[in-house]
Amino acid sequence: MRKIWIGAAVFVVTCIAGAVWGYKLDLTSDKWASWVQAVGSIGAILAAAGVVVSQHELELARVRRESAAKLQQMYEAAFQIVGGAAQIGAKAASWAGNQGQLMADLEPVHYELSVLVDALHKIDVMKFDRFIAIEAALVAKVAGGRLLRSLAHAIASPGMKNEDREHLLTAIGDRNAELKQRAQALDAIIQELKKSNS
Repeated sequence: MRKIWIGAAVFVVTCIAGAVWGYKLDLTSDKWASWVQAVGSIGAILAAAGVVVSQHELELARVRRESAAKLQQMYEAAFQIVGGAAQIGAKAASWAGNQGQLMADLEPVHYELSVLVDALHKIDVMKFDRFIAIEAALVAKVAGGRLLRSLAHAIASPGMKNEDREHLLTAIGDRNAELKQRAQALDAIIQELKKSNS
């Protein structure tokens, strides 16, 4: 918009300078008409070019906003999936840590996590524009898969000894910590995007 005003000001100044120049040369009315027509044609061409440039800039701004919104949606989807996997990991840790619980009772948790791990593998990290987001999604895929295997092992070993149960709890806790950390990294990116988009 500022460019349009600058262009209009330059055009007005040029017209005034032309009128002063024509007055000093003592032009006849026929020559004045020719000059006014020429200047008017140039002004119309410049105005049309200004409108085209303005429309192009508005279109570019719209495309940038849409692109930023899509990127933010991808980050939010990844955050929801990784955060959900972390919550299921916390549920598995508390369940496995309770001595009264049977390991077979972890089966519903295993199914929930398997759905999220499958969703993690469908995240196209190549569409992310930040290394930390790519790293967060890839590490979450690995951590989710390892957590899933730990739960499958626990379910397959109903008579687990206490030391094996402790080892399992440590493994679940480690995977869960990785998932939480990656969810926090994605959340930080989302908050940054929200600030820059507003």
